[in-house]
Amino acid sequence: MTDNFLSAKDISRLLNIHLSTVYRIVKEDDFPKAYIFYRHSRRWPEKEVMRWVEKKRGH
Repeated sequence: MTDNFLSAKDISRLLNIHLSTVYRIVKEDDFPKAYIFYRHSRRWPEKEVMRWVEKKRGH
């Protein structure tokens, strides 16, 4: 089974927030850590991002 990974742009669309807000959020201690693909391409595990969203929404 392969995990899906989200780019910052994907997270922006998912949460309906500006891309600069995504970069501010990812600096929070409890936001999932990114994996580096290639030199400058960061991706976040979709499952972990969704878990973080649910936690923030209080579910």
